[in-house]
Amino acid sequence: MSGFEADLAAIGVTARVLGAAAESVSGAVDKLDGCAGLGPGRLDAVVGELIAGTREELTAVLRAVGDDAALVESIGGGYAALDDAALDRLRRAGGDRW
Repeated sequence: MSGFEADLAAIGVTARVLGAAAESVSGAVDKLDGCAGLGPGRLDAVVGELIAGTREELTAVLRAVGDDAALVESIGGGYAALDDAALDRLRRAGGDRW
């Protein structure tokens, strides 16, 4: 046996931190809107293009962080299921010792 043990609590914390980060990025994306009356000439259009590009980039970050949060949550669930199955097998094999 290698001594490897998954830290389910740490995996859970990581999933929650990633989920919170995704919520923060989502909030930032939602707050990025167009603007008007910033100044002369094409300033409104240029700033609008900058905001649109930023929204697009942040949306990609949001997708990646959200996907990572879901993956970590899935990994934690997989390890928990493996732990439960191993404990069940040990209990069946050893009775009340486990």
